[in-house]
Amino acid sequence: RELIREKTCGPILVRLSWHDAGTFDSKSGTGGPRGAMRFSAGESTHGANNGLDIARSLLEPLKKKYSSVTYADLWSLAAIV
Repeated sequence: RELIREKTCGPILVRLSWHDAGTFDSKSGTGGPRGAMRFSAGESTHGANNGLDIARSLLEPLKKKYSSVTYADLWSLAAIV
């Protein structure tokens, strides 16, 4: 919560979580949050994900501090705090 108050970054964290979760395929039951945008190639370079590197950078210190938490879980949690 401190990060969100200090950086006023709530909306971009919600957007990061939304884009990470937006891969769910209801027909196959696969996809969903998986933190795939953490890689420098692939989904992170898709035009719809422009600017999300800012959100990922803001959360990286928390990921390092709580290394057992997955990226997908961290990004989802950040969207609801």
